[in-house]
Amino acid sequence: MFALTFTTRRIRALVLTFVAPALGGACYRYQPTTTAELQAGQSVRVDLSAVAVDRVRRGPAEEARVVQGFNVVGKVSRVTGDSLVLSVEHSTFDAGARAITLNQDVRLLQSEVQRVQLRRLDRRRTTLASVAVGAALVAATAFAIQRGGRSTGGNPYNPSPPEIRIPLGLGWLMR
Repeated sequence: MFALTFTTRRIRALVLTFVAPALGGACYRYQPTTTAELQAGQSVRVDLSAVAVDRVRRGPAEEARVVQGFNVVGKVSRVTGDSLVLSVEHSTFDAGARAITLNQDVRLLQSEVQRVQLRRLDRRRTTLASVAVGAALVAATAFAIQRGGRSTGGNPYNPSPPEIRIPLGLGWLMR
């Protein structure tokens, strides 16, 4: 019969080998495209010129928050002959200190756009990530079964349950 023996060092090696690259290498990638090929609803990353970044940052505070360096990441709302309108999600807090997500429309001139990248699902990376996470789960399960379900830590403090005491005087009152 095939026996699996795992040590803590082997488990760490498996995690570093399979899980870390899978989680670090996300399942999406950005592919270069042109503004003429964009359609409403597509997720994109747009690299802006310095003039565009300056204009957006000097605009309303909501628009200034959506620029990250020289990039804006969002969904295409409209594409016209001379402009591109992106709907960008950003989080903020309302008066009750609750987090809310808002969609902010950002209008960019096509002359301000340096590069457009379209977000696509990478099937190969997704498959590899799924296999890596599955292998890590199998290794963790085999490790737990091998150890008989015991943890590697010490025993926690486990006090005895509280005692129930009935005072003697209570018995005399009931007669």
